[in-house]
Parts: sequence; C-alpha cells; structure tokens
Amino acid sequence: MSTLERLGLLDDGRAALARATALAARDAGDLFIEVDLEQRGFGERDVAAAIAALEPEAARVERIVARRGASARTIRRLRAKGFAADALETLIADEQPNELG
Repeated sequence: MSTLERLGLLDDGRAALARATALAARDAGDLFIEVDLEQRGFGERDVAAAIAALEPEAARVERIVARRGASARTIRRLRAKGFAADALETLIADEQPNELG
C-alpha cells in the first residue's frame, strides 16, 4: 500500500474530500458529512480537513433556501440533513413562530 500512497493512487485525504464534496452537493450539512466519513473509516484529521475545505454551511444554507424557499419545511429538511443550528439561525429568526409548527 505504501507504493500506492507514494504514487498518489491511494490518498485518504483526497478520498474524504471527494466524498464530502459529493455529499455537500446533495445538500448535506457538516454533521451529516462528518458522521458519514467516520462511518466509512476515515481518520479524524482527514474528516476535519475535508469539512474545512467545503463551502461554509451558512453559504450552503443560503443557496438551498434560495432554491427551496424559506419555510418551516426547509428548516426541518436542513436539520435532518445535518446542518448546525447556528447555520440556520437567520432562517429560523426570519420565520414566523406560528409557521414553524
């Protein structure tokens, strides 16, 4: 395996980043991505580096909300997809309390 690593054919960091990027493209939040990568056996450093390389959660939330609309349903979906509460704060604050159901 060390030969494959030296040749750049086997690189956990790149594989973790590729998986994280693919999940983020499917609207997954950092927590979801972190758990997925850990379950796949990636090391803590590779997981942290992959997540750090992604577009910030707040920016991804803005993009998703622009596409799906700012609604209680969108908030629930984003929470289920592993987005942190602080990334959703502005969206939640803008929702009417009676609409959050």
